[in-house]
Amino acid sequence: MDARITSEPIADAGSSRHAKPRRATSRLHGRAWLVGAAIVLALLLVGFTALQLAVRGKVGRGVRASGIGLQGQTLDQATATLERKLAPRLATATLQTGAGAPLSVALTDLGMRLDARATAEAALARGRHRLPGGAVVWLPGGGGEVAPVLAVRAAAFSAGLAAVKAVADTAPRDARLTFAGGAVKVVPSTDGRTVDALALGRAIRASVAAGRPFSGPVPMMAAAPRVTTAMAQSRAGAAATYLATPVTLRYRETSVKLTPSAMADMLTVNTGADAASYPLTFDNERARTRLKRQPRTVPVVAVARTGPAGHRAAPHRAG
Repeated sequence: MDARITSEPIADAGSSRHAKPRRATSRLHGRAWLVGAAIVLALLLVGFTALQLAVRGKVGRGVRASGIGLQGQTLDQATATLERKLAPRLATATLQTGAGAPLSVALTDLGMRLDARATAEAALARGRHRLPGGAVVWLPGGGGEVAPVLAVRAAAFSAGLAAVKAVADTAPRDARLTFAGGAVKVVPSTDGRTVDALALGRAIRASVAAGRPFSGPVPMMAAAPRVTTAMAQSRAGAAATYLATPVTLRYRETSVKLTPSAMADMLTVNTGADAASYPLTFDNERARTRLKRQPRTVPVVAVARTGPAGHRAAPHRAG
């Protein structure tokens, strides 16, 4: 019987014996890696959970307000700390009005105060993040400074500002009409200066947010007069007509004659709703003061409005 030679490879008995152990070792290594990763992940999860429990309801590490450390404090503790250490530091504002010595004003007199609670809440929220599911977690590295919060009551601020305005403000001067040399002349108006309440409030708020009591010049702005030079000039022609002749006030046997120059001193530009009909008026404090100087036997009569149709007198009061 003839022997047949084939090209099929002859199986290596030795390699076949070693293939199965190698595959088993690979599976064991894979399982060991998974177990190790699971253990590391579990340790990380436990550590992260412990960290969240440690900072729960407390200010995170490294959080400060104007240099005052608040870490590890609860909301109530942080509030008390700020009221004790920070509020007195910010309690007074030093205002330079340009009129003598600086003016020291308590913030409470301006309706302002440090909102320690809101500042503590901002410190508590520092470093915390809300996850998509709604859970809030604290992450390291979220420390730093928290700006103090200033509470302001608008009505009290406006009322307290009156004391500052009394010192710092310069009243504007209305334009006036005079009569000299048979002609009406205009004394020009001048602008005044008044406290810019909005800018002052912003400056104090910015200073407190930086942790410093406010100390600096009071912001000012122009205060326009009620009667400008242009308004007075537009009424000068009408005033010349009204002051062309004297006015005599009579009561029983007594009479007082007001010369054009005297009337001009009492005359002002009407800025009321009826200014179109009566561009000039004697209804002002200067005219009332002048008429009070007249003899008491003469009734106090004021020509309240003057217009193209003539003078319109206000009700008199017996002398």
